[in-house]
Amino acid sequence: MAYERAVSTRSPDLTRPLLFFAAALGGSLVPVAVVFHHVMLSPGSIYIGKNQDSGQFMWYLGWFWHAVAHGLNPFLTNAMNAPFGVNLMRNTSIAAEGALFGWLMYLTNAVATFNFVVAFTMVGIGTLTALILRRLGVRAAIAILSGILLECAPPIINQLVDGHINLVSAPMFLLLALYLAVIAIQAESKQDTPPPPAWRRLVLGVSIGCALAMEFYSSSEAFATTVLMAAGFIVLSLLFNPKPTLLAVRRVLSTAYISAGFVLVILALPGLAVFFSGADWTPVTGPLMPSDHFVTDVAQLLTPTRAQFLHTSLTNRITSRTKLNLAETDGYLGIALVLCALWASVRLWSKRSARALIAFIFCAIVLSLGPRLHILGVTTHIVLPWAVINRLPMMDNAFPSRLMIYVDLASVLLIALAFETFIRSGRVVWRTMSSLALLLITIAAWLPTPRFPTQTVPSSVIAVEPGGSLYPLLNGHVTTVLTQGYWTFGVDMQFLAEDHYTVPVNNVYAFPYTHYAMSGSLARKAANQLLFTAGYTSAHKSSTEQALMQYIKTRQPQRFLYVSNVGGATMPSVLYDALTAVCGAPAVQSGDMVWTVPNRARLGSLQ
Repeated sequence: MAYERAVSTRSPDLTRPLLFFAAALGGSLVPVAVVFHHVMLSPGSIYIGKNQDSGQFMWYLGWFWHAVAHGLNPFLTNAMNAPFGVNLMRNTSIAAEGALFGWLMYLTNAVATFNFVVAFTMVGIGTLTALILRRLGVRAAIAILSGILLECAPPIINQLVDGHINLVSAPMFLLLALYLAVIAIQAESKQDTPPPPAWRRLVLGVSIGCALAMEFYSSSEAFATTVLMAAGFIVLSLLFNPKPTLLAVRRVLSTAYISAGFVLVILALPGLAVFFSGADWTPVTGPLMPSDHFVTDVAQLLTPTRAQFLHTSLTNRITSRTKLNLAETDGYLGIALVLCALWASVRLWSKRSARALIAFIFCAIVLSLGPRLHILGVTTHIVLPWAVINRLPMMDNAFPSRLMIYVDLASVLLIALAFETFIRSGRVVWRTMSSLALLLITIAAWLPTPRFPTQTVPSSVIAVEPGGSLYPLLNGHVTTVLTQGYWTFGVDMQFLAEDHYTVPVNNVYAFPYTHYAMSGSLARKAANQLLFTAGYTSAHKSSTEQALMQYIKTRQPQRFLYVSNVGGATMPSVLYDALTAVCGAPAVQSGDMVWTVPNRARLGSLQ
């Protein structure tokens, strides 16, 4: 890709690859330090993210190895939504991250493991971007700063506001596959040298397949959009640069690199089988979210959000009008990056391969706008291509705004390659310094806010973790956790992971059970719809006891658990009285309460 000469040309300082790798690794730690400087004070109890999703991912991180160690299917679970269970492949279950890092939970805890995975994936994005650009002939300083730039991309930083590590890990696995693909293409394209041996081709092919499989098991949505965008880029390359594209495809398909596809299919089959099977596991019926909701608003393209350091009260008012969750406001490019990308487009337009990349950026932006054009929160009647794309398999549940990660990746590659040609064409020192300055300005526009959202685990959860006084009452017993609402249960998943899944729960925080997908059957499938404590602030004692008995008969909980200071839960007196009337006085420790459900209650009798 980009300009052909750079692909096979190496600068003199490439004679020290380990030194460059160390420098790239060190540079990628800068954004991590900005995001994590509060977490560093206590990485085992303070974690990234402002809502319940972080706790949910902690639960998912540990489940994979727990399931394997106990002979269970890692893609299904009865530890949530008992007795119905959850199809984890239809949720953000991050099996790849769990397989790679979940074992750390046995050495540390769920919070520390979660923080490590976030930091590791951020560093991986920055370092792999730099390595790819070095392979493409970009000098070290430009490559390292470009890696830092992509690491600060809004689709990465903003998603971390909600702790969405799957949408940070997936780009890292994609970059790993790209890096290996560049190595493979370069090996096949070398002139006057024999082709690489079959074993090396096979190793590269298998490695690429494994990297793509990891992306699939990190986020099936991200993998599906990667396939879509890769197909689009190949089509554009055939249009703008047909002969070299066909030659590259022919060379790759005629060698052992075809093993990449074979390995990908073999590794993905177990997950796909579970994803599409519905036996005993509630299938998704229809889109999880409205197709016209999580899209890029035109105003977002030049407006920083509260997740970026250079935001103001004015930009906050503009982004608030888009009515999007901050984590899904991924469309920010910024004036600096837009100007650099326009300059790079003009400079590299004579290169056929660069034209394909430029067209790809434009098409990806258009697709991210969703099925209809949105301007300052106003949905117009202008229909866009996504109205057709979202009817493709697995595209109905994809968020168009998340396609901006491909825009940012392509833009960073384009700009870095343009700076390299600019430096080589004249006074090297002056051009290098000016290029580095422009990259620093662009990084500053994307730099995350030092006041990045974090949460601290309340001390009250100690009572329900192993070693706590209430844990023996919960260990091995199906429990309903009393929460503020359906969404807030994700916070409680943190200490349930610390319990190593020894406390199965009726609760669930999983997409197939949201009101977007299965509102008709929520009354039977939802975990504690009858017991959201916010709904009992004005309830009557008799109606509360009646609803409680109906819930016990339907879901058969053995314990009820209230954990203070977690998930915004409060304990209305009417619910406390109803639970005590049915189950007897609770065991209390540090504000936490456990009610033991008598057998007679599960049989539906108060007598």
